[in-house]
Amino acid sequence: YYYVQFQTKEGIDYKTVFALYLYAMSLISYSIIMIKTPSPVPSWSKSHSMSLCNEKGGPLYCNRCNIIKPERTHHCSECDQCAPKMDQINGCVDQGNYKQFFLFVFYVAAYALWVEFNTLPILLNMVKDRIPGGRFTWSFCFKVYKTYLSSIYYFWRNIVMMVWYRTWIPLLSGVEGLGLDDISPHWYSVCALGCVFGLTVSGFALAHFCFIIKNKTSIEFAANRPIFVRVDFDQTGENYRVVCIKEKKDFKNMYDVGMYQNWCSVMGSKPLLWLVPFNSASLTNESSFAYNPAFTAHVLKLAN
Repeated sequence: YYYVQFQTKEGIDYKTVFALYLYAMSLISYSIIMIKTPSPVPSWSKSHSMSLCNEKGGPLYCNRCNIIKPERTHHCSECDQCAPKMDQINGCVDQGNYKQFFLFVFYVAAYALWVEFNTLPILLNMVKDRIPGGRFTWSFCFKVYKTYLSSIYYFWRNIVMMVWYRTWIPLLSGVEGLGLDDISPHWYSVCALGCVFGLTVSGFALAHFCFIIKNKTSIEFAANRPIFVRVDFDQTGENYRVVCIKEKKDFKNMYDVGMYQNWCSVMGSKPLLWLVPFNSASLTNESSFAYNPAFTAHVLKLAN
């Protein structure tokens, strides 16, 4: 973490306190993801007139677990069992810990950007105080660019020389400095890492925010295979029709029931607990999900 005192002459440094808060919340969220066991697969039941099925109208089945799997349930290779509302991430993330996963990437992105926005101005001021004229000029920027190119050249040149002569040579030997040797390299490292992690993880968090308000997972977002929907016209189980939907645009938002309801289904209905990494949403044991009204109307139109 960047060098800053916990207490200034005026009192507590709230920038550091807020940074520690973001860091602690990311660690708590990550710890819950790691220790939380996979959610149990709810028992399948035919309780709705519409449901996803196989080509013949039968329920979806997992050949590895040998169970009938409800909708949005997939087999997780990490825990070797089916996980309800599983997400395609390197780890076991399902409806039981998806909120913690989203808060983890959110807090990591916020922490990285907070560190970047607080260290970059300090680093720029230190550099400005050490360059001629005390301000950034085009000649100084061009000198930085030449130093960057020469560092790449001498880096690989010195590696070749070390292999050829079988002796150690400093990797950046031969690079002309910028007169900034008294600035600790940790400043550059923290700014670079804050920028890289802040931008990349922010994009990741934004993507999952969009998934939440659209009530979809990354598996459903990437799916491009046709789906089969069974429409029962009565409760006998004999009078039904299987509808095949091939176009992704017709089922990409099939579980979207409104942004607020979608958000609350993951983050909970209490706004004060949205940023707390504990489940406040009621995780039901239902084996089916409400469909988007437009999707329902489209399927019924095809079935009739």
